[in-house]
Amino acid sequence: MRKGLLFVVFAIIIGSIALTFTGCGKKTPIPQDKKDYIGTWISRTQDTIVIRANGEGNAKVGSTTISGGSVEFPDKSTISIKAIGLGPTLKINQPPQEVEGKWQVVLDGTTYFKQ
Repeated sequence: MRKGLLFVVFAIIIGSIALTFTGCGKKTPIPQDKKDYIGTWISRTQDTIVIRANGEGNAKVGSTTISGGSVEFPDKSTISIKAIGLGPTLKINQPPQEVEGKWQVVLDGTTYFKQ
């Protein structure tokens, strides 16, 4: 009886962990109207945001570092890069635009330049 109960508890724990990781790992390709965000963006303070066309991204913003996260645009004014539910959500102050031959975007008041 005790072995059976332990097996059931173990199976529930493993199943929950598997569902958590497979659900959080889904990546949705960047929408057509957000294609200008794709690329590597670096600020003057060396904060870095990488957005890939397949919806995967990396971020090093302040003390937060995310690798292989999911890039999402929850609404028209924010972008998030999260892995397992953790990571930055940034306010889009200025969408990507070309200024004097260089692409830039302003997120949370910080200007990032496309590399």
